Amino acid sequence: MKIISKFIKRKAFTLRSIDLAIDTTDQRSITHNRKGAFRDDLMPYSKQGVISKGSSLYINDLEHPSISRVLYYDKYLKQLNQQKKEIINNDLRAWKRLEVTLTFDVTKRENKGFRNYIDSLNFIDDLYEVQEVARLAKVGSYSNDYLTYQLNSLIDNRFMNNHESKEQFNSVESLERFKQSDFRRYTLAI
Repeated sequence: MKIISKFIKRKAFTLRSIDLAIDTTDQRSITHNRKGAFRDDLMPYSKQGVISKGSSLYINDLEHPSISRVLYYDKYLKQLNQQKKEIINNDLRAWKRLEVTLTFDVTKRENKGFRNYIDSLNFIDDLYEVQEVARLAKVGSYSNDYLTYQLNSLIDNRFMNNHESKEQFNSVESLERFKQSDFRRYTLAI
């Protein structure tokens, strides 16, 4: 986090894209059979069609000013294939992930980097748009707690100066410590 934080603070750092991920549970498998329903659910985002590959459904080339891709995939299977099988718990079989990619025109003057973007109304508009995609995809409501936690760790990672926070980054325990802390450099305006 400290290295990434240093990159995004540089003025020469141009923001190209951000992936916002929403983890959810869904007992149904993600297969080619769900392609049509996914396309129908995500209209008007899916006008160009849906691509099905393995346990993933993609919508690319959206006619949208900032959303360039929507991906819904089986996170359990991905983790199972990438890690040793004994690491991932069978209780996570329903684990799915919706990822929305926000893309930015690097030639525009208003693209002044990460911090300026997250402080702008464009970021808030994009978050509402991501929530709309999640609603249409029938992903249960989600909390912005992790997003606020991660943004704070990128902007000012002093609250991660203890061993527990470094070892447990992105864990439920670390999020709870963050929520109980009075230290906030950044809050979402939604």
